[in-house]
Amino acid sequence: MIYSVGGMGTHWTGVTPRLRESERFSNLVPDKEMVREDELYEEAENYLHTSKDPYNNTMLQTTVLKALKVHYGEDIPQALPLAVRFKKGDKPDTLSFNFWTGSYDILRKENFENKNFTLIDQHLAQFLHPKINNTSIIDGLMIQNLLEHEHNKVFIKAKVFIICAGAVLTPQLLFNSIIKNSNWDIEIPALGKNLCEQSVAYCQILLNKKIVKEMLENPTWSEDVKKHKEAYPKDPIPIPFGVPLPQCWIPYTDKRPWHVQAGRDSYAYGETPPNVDNRVILDFRYFSASHNSEELNNRVEFSKENRDMYGMPQPTFYVRTSENDAETNHKMINDMTQTALSMGGFLPGNEPQFMTPGSAFHITGTVRMGTNKETSVVDTNLCVYGFHNLYLGTAGVIPTAITANPTLTSVALAIKSANHIKKLKEGAFDFESG
Repeated sequence: MIYSVGGMGTHWTGVTPRLRESERFSNLVPDKEMVREDELYEEAENYLHTSKDPYNNTMLQTTVLKALKVHYGEDIPQALPLAVRFKKGDKPDTLSFNFWTGSYDILRKENFENKNFTLIDQHLAQFLHPKINNTSIIDGLMIQNLLEHEHNKVFIKAKVFIICAGAVLTPQLLFNSIIKNSNWDIEIPALGKNLCEQSVAYCQILLNKKIVKEMLENPTWSEDVKKHKEAYPKDPIPIPFGVPLPQCWIPYTDKRPWHVQAGRDSYAYGETPPNVDNRVILDFRYFSASHNSEELNNRVEFSKENRDMYGMPQPTFYVRTSENDAETNHKMINDMTQTALSMGGFLPGNEPQFMTPGSAFHITGTVRMGTNKETSVVDTNLCVYGFHNLYLGTAGVIPTAITANPTLTSVALAIKSANHIKKLKEGAFDFESG
């Protein structure tokens, strides 16, 4: 759960793949709307500054991609799509420029210069308040100034409310709104239910000497390697310092139901030994879906009695793995082990292992989208069932168990919802009366 302004934009790896095959929910949002040119996914990628291959033709990226293709086949491994703008340095050892998309890009400079935009930080959204004479309309939102001990409540009125607080804090706010308002008479039976999270297998290797030797002797990089050796004659691994670290992936397929990332970034699961050169280390992260069912009933529940550090209802998670998913997980870690060994040796402490449940931070389903208010929280425009002016924007609306990073899909669905709200407004829809 992230409380800082910008949410996921303050803590993410910038990975923005599209969902594939059965991960998609084409029964709710048709593929022609999500996938075709100029549609939701493309608009979301433009918004996030996604690059399909930011490190194309750079030394480590090309080398790792080649080794993966030897193992998996020529057509399967790809460059990992990233929300980054990359600029190579002028010289081989000049550090490259990586401008990662973050909260500032999402909130946009033009919004900060707009008198109709106000960012209120250091405040906690506590509960929504429905109209007394029409509970299907949200009248206002109570927020608390966390820097003041007295007179710290502010009531915000608006025509439309869009809650974007992640897959845990969004249902928490809704639950608190239900128990805080005696006149709240609209039930949300699917709130917090249908929770899906990913299982993660991880390992870290040192690229084998053969791969490194062939890379350094490749004529494509020979001039850069030569200049680096002249500048740093004692460097035992003459990979220029300006070479970006690799970011590759093996996309999910229904026949191989896991998402693979092979590369290096600032977020590592294990501790890298300090005496190992970062330029020849490679991380493997394999993500599989944890499917939910009536029998498993994976969910997050909120307490009416116990409170978290901010005085909000305490969440408790109930999560189990099905036998089918457990079997898939073992196939996945075996695939990871064989792939990693084909490219190098394991670093001590970072041998193949399953990470602690919840390590992926990719929860979906807790306020999921659907066509039935008994099993879903929002409709296909992300409007909460039973309300006319309450919308949600979070990975929690994704209705399927997925293996890929959810941010791009969340943004695509948020754009769809925003377009819907805009169309209602332009059509003079009265949000205050429904």
